[in-house]
Amino acid sequence: MVLNFPNPYPDETFYSIVARYYDSFGTAGPKEHLYSLFSSNHQSATLDFPNNLKVFAQNTKSEYYTPERIINNHTLFPLYKRFLRENRIQLILKYFYAGDGNIHTTIGVNAGLSKSSRQPRYCSKCYENDLNKYGESYFRRSHQIPLIAICTQHKNQLEELLLSPETLNKHKFLSASQIPHLTSTRSKGTWNSQIQKIGERMISLLDPKEKHLFDLDIYFYKKKFQSLGFNKGENFIDLKKLYASFSDRFSQQTLRALKSEIKPNESKCWLKSIARKHRKSFDPIRHVLIEDFILAKTKANTTTDEFKNQKWPCLNPVCINKSKNVLSLFSEHYDQKAKKRILTIKCDCGFSYTESKDLANQPFRRVKTYGRLWEVELKKLLKKDISIRAIASQLNCDSKTVIHHMKNTGIDVKKRNPKVLLLKRKKWIQLKQKHSDLSISNLRSLQPALYTHLYKNDKNWLLTLKYPSGKKRTQYRVNWKSRDKDLGDRIYSKYHYLLSTGYKKRISKNILLKLASHEHTYYKNQSKLPISSRLLSKHEESIQEHQIRRVMMAIDTIKTQDLSLKAWRIYRIAGIRKKDITEKIERIVLQIVAHQTDSKLKTA
Repeated sequence: MVLNFPNPYPDETFYSIVARYYDSFGTAGPKEHLYSLFSSNHQSATLDFPNNLKVFAQNTKSEYYTPERIINNHTLFPLYKRFLRENRIQLILKYFYAGDGNIHTTIGVNAGLSKSSRQPRYCSKCYENDLNKYGESYFRRSHQIPLIAICTQHKNQLEELLLSPETLNKHKFLSASQIPHLTSTRSKGTWNSQIQKIGERMISLLDPKEKHLFDLDIYFYKKKFQSLGFNKGENFIDLKKLYASFSDRFSQQTLRALKSEIKPNESKCWLKSIARKHRKSFDPIRHVLIEDFILAKTKANTTTDEFKNQKWPCLNPVCINKSKNVLSLFSEHYDQKAKKRILTIKCDCGFSYTESKDLANQPFRRVKTYGRLWEVELKKLLKKDISIRAIASQLNCDSKTVIHHMKNTGIDVKKRNPKVLLLKRKKWIQLKQKHSDLSISNLRSLQPALYTHLYKNDKNWLLTLKYPSGKKRTQYRVNWKSRDKDLGDRIYSKYHYLLSTGYKKRISKNILLKLASHEHTYYKNQSKLPISSRLLSKHEESIQEHQIRRVMMAIDTIKTQDLSLKAWRIYRIAGIRKKDITEKIERIVLQIVAHQTDSKLKTA
């Protein structure tokens, strides 16, 4: 049973609480402490999502430290939990309680915008205030939120402990008392009023009782955007309009700092994905950005008294309300780009349109949806032997609008007007003859609209034509020779750095790669990094080589302290147990001791 386990400070991480316990009551090594708390020597010191909490609660037997309370009050899980489905939450809680399972992967942190930091972050002003108030400091939960690199209380950048030989041990919990003895660096980040507001909202979501707009409906944001006037037809989102409005709300500096820039030309644009059916999870910071945007737009779209009693006509030529001022306002919003108020009017027949003021202060109207009644009338007219232009005239729309809506009627455009298809074929053949050396892909890039029309309406004819094959071009995006040389230089530098600082642990490949900050790059591309591989093989210590280096370090220590050179003293200071002494090590030690004895005799 663990006695006198410390009480937590406000907003303290579980990692920091364990670290303070080590500082206050521990003189043994990290693994001995791990066993006393977690009944395991392999527990990792995790900043954000610790596991094996059930065993921890049993060993401490504290009324406060239950697994539920630790998870809700001293980890980042409440921030992510509200955006996960129940089956995923139960699986993650199982991992929290037990010692198995990868919580980071299951939550989605490893595939998210910013991977979890391995080193604690802190605010220098909070650190000083804690020393004055408590006599010691601690690591706050709110300072470990990914991408929020500022202290929202003091509005300054956070600092992060640098990766070093002292912090490489994954089983060691570092307390804030170590800050003066370790090297720190400022976290990469930017401060402005928007980031301050987003940071404050992210911190508020650490409270399990705090509510968020999102309700786990896979079409939730799509419905919200449509209600705010970002719909295009009945079932689609006007992405161009959404991109413009979202960019007006948040500055590029803010979006860049939060890794949420809008890239309309990319198929994997996050705003496009979140506005449609959700097929994957999204980072909490993007949920907060969307929440802020929706709430701001909802507030701006509140109907003013100016239009409450006004009536509008229906513009549908086949509706009974045509040209009659009987319709009420459906919604209203302010267009940031056009700098004017847009009204949306909708009729029971399904017809809707927007109204705004032009430069001459005259009403400007644009149809949004035509509705079911209009489409029924269109289908009737299409069955008659009249032209597209005549149908457009009767329905008070453009002929291109009629062609666009023909897709929903089941009537084949080609059969109605074969002349159009023949004209498109002729244009494609002319393009093909003009560029006879280009493949079909290259021709498509020259005339994408023409290609799309033929592909949709005359695919067999388009693909039966013969085209020259396109030449594949190999793109060499990474200069692996340069990267290999750079990594080799880093490995060489870090190896000698470890030797010069008296590093006592075995120098392994992993240690060198972690210090060089290219661990994953090397293991994924070993065949492309021959210089780095040779250097790692050369400088990696075997167990015996490590023991020999410890022996030599022990001998230097003995000489510095001016003690007599005895074999037992060398082994004790080197930390080599009797059963681990090999013939080679014993021979080296005896030779050194004998040489020292001979030197003393000659001197005497």
